[in-house]
Amino acid sequence: MLNHFYMNKQELETGINFRLFAGCLMTSELRMQLNQSSLWKQAKIAPSLQDLIETHFQEKDFIGLFLQSDKIQLEELRQIEKKISQVLKTYCPQFPSEKIKILVFSQVFIS
Repeated sequence: MLNHFYMNKQELETGINFRLFAGCLMTSELRMQLNQSSLWKQAKIAPSLQDLIETHFQEKDFIGLFLQSDKIQLEELRQIEKKISQVLKTYCPQFPSEKIKILVFSQVFIS
């Protein structure tokens, strides 16, 4: 999962960094469909920067993307929302896209 993070020099020196995450709640229905997807299983084994990842936040699991920047505009968020929905449709064509509600939150990482 570390290949999804881009750390700058200050973050490396302090050992603290934060990342914005955009994604949706991992419901039991979504998890079941993902677990049946061979494309999802391949992405988990060898993830790329384009693949969705899972993260845990406030005792819940989410699936989405860590954003490349800590500053983002509304139009960029709309594009990210479309991308997440499209990738989820690739992994789970039967999953109803109207159930996808994208959330954005920050996570702090200490190394």
